[in-house]
Amino acid sequence: MHAQAADRPTVLFAHPSPDLYGSDRMLLESVTAVVERGWEAVVALPADGPLAGLLRDRGARVVRCCHRAGCRASWAGRSGACVPGLPCCVPSSRAWSTSTR
Repeated sequence: MHAQAADRPTVLFAHPSPDLYGSDRMLLESVTAVVERGWEAVVALPADGPLAGLLRDRGARVVRCCHRAGCRASWAGRSGACVPGLPCCVPSSRAWSTSTR
Protein backbone atom coordinates (compact mmCIF):
# COMPACT_ATOMS: atom_id res chain seq x y z
CA MET A 1 0.00 0.00 0.00
CA HIS A 2 1.26 3.47 -0.88
CA ALA A 3 1.68 6.34 1.56
CA GLN A 4 -0.91 9.09 1.56
CA ALA A 5 -0.55 11.41 -1.44
CA ALA A 6 0.47 14.31 0.83
CA ASP A 7 3.37 12.23 2.16
CA ARG A 8 4.84 11.30 -1.20
CA PRO A 9 6.20 13.14 -4.22
CA THR A 10 3.90 13.79 -7.16
CA VAL A 11 5.08 13.68 -10.76
CA LEU A 12 2.98 15.42 -13.43
CA PHE A 13 3.28 14.05 -16.96
CA ALA A 14 1.75 16.19 -19.74
CA HIS A 15 1.37 14.10 -22.88
CA PRO A 16 -0.14 15.16 -26.23
CA SER A 17 -1.76 11.86 -27.21
CA PRO A 18 -4.12 9.28 -25.67
CA ASP A 19 -3.11 6.67 -28.27
CA LEU A 20 -0.76 3.67 -28.09
CA TYR A 21 2.27 4.23 -30.29
CA GLY A 22 5.98 4.37 -29.43
CA SER A 23 6.20 7.49 -27.26
CA ASP A 24 2.90 6.63 -25.59
CA ARG A 25 4.27 3.22 -24.57
CA MET A 26 7.43 4.88 -23.22
CA LEU A 27 5.26 7.18 -21.11
CA LEU A 28 3.44 4.11 -19.78
CA GLU A 29 6.77 2.60 -18.71
CA SER A 30 7.88 5.85 -17.03
CA VAL A 31 4.59 6.12 -15.14
CA THR A 32 4.88 2.49 -14.05
CA ALA A 33 8.36 3.15 -12.62
CA VAL A 34 7.14 6.24 -10.74
CA VAL A 35 4.19 4.36 -9.20
CA GLU A 36 6.36 1.37 -8.29
CA ARG A 37 8.65 3.78 -6.43
CA GLY A 38 5.66 4.80 -4.32
CA TRP A 39 5.17 8.23 -5.85
CA GLU A 40 1.92 9.66 -7.19
CA ALA A 41 1.72 9.88 -10.99
CA VAL A 42 -0.68 12.39 -12.56
CA VAL A 43 -0.98 12.30 -16.35
CA ALA A 44 -2.59 15.12 -18.32
CA LEU A 45 -4.02 13.96 -21.66
CA PRO A 46 -6.05 15.92 -24.24
CA ALA A 47 -8.71 13.18 -24.51
CA ASP A 48 -9.67 9.78 -23.20
CA GLY A 49 -8.27 6.90 -25.25
CA PRO A 50 -6.54 3.53 -25.04
CA LEU A 51 -3.55 4.97 -23.13
CA ALA A 52 -5.74 6.47 -20.39
CA GLY A 53 -7.15 3.10 -19.33
CA LEU A 54 -3.71 1.50 -19.19
CA LEU A 55 -2.35 4.38 -17.14
CA ARG A 56 -5.20 4.02 -14.65
CA ASP A 57 -4.58 0.27 -14.49
CA ARG A 58 -0.95 1.04 -13.57
CA GLY A 59 -2.02 3.34 -10.74
CA ALA A 60 -1.85 6.79 -12.32
CA ARG A 61 -4.45 9.52 -11.96
CA VAL A 62 -5.46 10.69 -15.45
CA VAL A 63 -6.85 14.18 -16.06
CA ARG A 64 -8.09 15.72 -19.30
CA CYS A 65 -6.24 18.87 -20.19
CA CYS A 66 -6.27 21.15 -23.23
CA HIS A 67 -2.83 21.17 -24.91
CA ARG A 68 -3.72 23.24 -27.98
CA ALA A 69 -1.38 25.99 -29.16
CA GLY A 70 -4.29 28.42 -29.35
CA CYS A 71 -5.05 27.72 -25.73
CA ARG A 72 -1.53 28.69 -24.69
CA ALA A 73 -1.80 31.80 -26.86
CA SER A 74 -4.97 32.86 -25.06
CA TRP A 75 -3.16 32.47 -21.73
CA ALA A 76 -0.48 34.86 -23.00
CA GLY A 77 -3.15 37.47 -23.73
CA ARG A 78 -3.42 36.81 -27.46
CA SER A 79 -6.51 35.50 -29.18
CA GLY A 80 -7.06 31.76 -29.10
CA ALA A 81 -9.78 29.53 -27.78
CA CYS A 82 -9.44 27.04 -24.97
CA VAL A 83 -11.93 24.20 -24.62
CA PRO A 84 -14.57 25.62 -22.22
CA GLY A 85 -14.51 23.99 -18.79
CA LEU A 86 -11.36 21.99 -19.47
CA PRO A 87 -8.20 22.69 -17.46
CA CYS A 88 -5.55 24.40 -19.53
CA CYS A 89 -1.92 23.17 -19.30
CA VAL A 90 0.46 26.03 -19.85
CA PRO A 91 4.22 25.51 -20.18
CA SER A 92 6.35 27.86 -18.13
CA SER A 93 10.08 28.18 -17.61
CA ARG A 94 9.82 26.51 -14.19
CA ALA A 95 7.14 23.83 -14.46
CA TRP A 96 3.75 22.97 -15.91
CA SER A 97 0.86 24.68 -14.21
CA THR A 98 -2.85 24.12 -14.61
CA SER A 99 -5.70 26.56 -14.47
CA THR A 100 -9.39 26.02 -15.01
CA ARG A 101 -10.97 28.20 -17.66
